[in-house]
Amino acid sequence: MIFHSLVSSETPDGNPDYLFSNESGSGEFVIIEEEMWYLNEVCFRCDQAIVSKWNEAADRLDSWKFGDGFTEKMCLEDDVRYWGDMQEVIVAGMILQLLFAFTEKSLKWLCERLGPNEIAVDRLSPRGPKIEGLLFVLREHCNVDFRVEPSFEEAKRVARPLRNKFAHGDWEAFAVEAGDIDLARVFGAISNLFRAIESA
Repeated sequence: MIFHSLVSSETPDGNPDYLFSNESGSGEFVIIEEEMWYLNEVCFRCDQAIVSKWNEAADRLDSWKFGDGFTEKMCLEDDVRYWGDMQEVIVAGMILQLLFAFTEKSLKWLCERLGPNEIAVDRLSPRGPKIEGLLFVLREHCNVDFRVEPSFEEAKRVARPLRNKFAHGDWEAFAVEAGDIDLARVFGAISNLFRAIESA
């Protein structure tokens, strides 16, 4: 079981400091903040639901008695393994995919909002990775002068091959390589990118 370190904003001390909070009050960044907080809540709840199922299965296995039969014990062991794999692979991969899809969507939306009227973002974006193309459009066509934070570059570098493995069904390799990923830090790295753009 992997501890994904996500925090709900609805807990008593729930103010996830890894999430973007706008400083300018600008409508674009208020919306990005709200959407990121909702995305965090969805990811947190999904992770917690699977952890809860794993705990239930582990409790049933712990309460197994010798007289209950070995077939039932094997089924309980399978349940524990299944829910553990679900949390470590499916939930982690899904959250990574959602985070970078959210980043692409938000960057494209910023290009459309901050750029000249009728900006053709997809046409202006150079070939290659989508996020880099959108950052190029923000700088070159929307005149937003910002520096990409090293934490975001690192998150991108680590996440890209993991996202590809997950998306193409190479889940065993994903599980091996994703074991140390801290999803809250990935949220934080994306937040740093939006802070840099907002403060430009």
